[in-house]
Amino acid sequence: MRIYIIRHGDAVPEGADPARPLSEDGKQSVQKVAAALKNAGCCVNTIFHSTKLRAKETALIIRQAVNPQAVLKEKEHLSPNDVTDDIYEELLKISEDAMVVSHLPFVDNLASRLIYGSEDRHVLKFTAGTAAILQKDSRDKWKLVAAIIPEEL
Repeated sequence: MRIYIIRHGDAVPEGADPARPLSEDGKQSVQKVAAALKNAGCCVNTIFHSTKLRAKETALIIRQAVNPQAVLKEKEHLSPNDVTDDIYEELLKISEDAMVVSHLPFVDNLASRLIYGSEDRHVLKFTAGTAAILQKDSRDKWKLVAAIIPEEL
């Protein structure tokens, strides 16, 4: 089983638009990440995303590339400074690949909790649009198996 943890793409400044949609650069980099995810074999049926517009737009772009029929689930408690308890418990209950699209520091905290059992350790630097691919091994331990970083595409 795999969990894809993705930080939303670059957004416009709050002064330009308080809703903070993705910038044009953000849209383009997320499209590149989405294509890389598809090439890596990503095909999730469920994409969880925060209530913020930039996370939803990121989820929509990725869904179009990896599985247009995937269910988008907008969830409370996926905002930048939320604790990871709710989504962590939900991910432990599912048995198929899933994706979480959120913000810093939430994505870093979630990846750290899955891999290390604690939010105190950092797994990787989540720049805007970065995707971390975690896989559960035969001992039910999560490992970081790949990272897709927009700046490297």
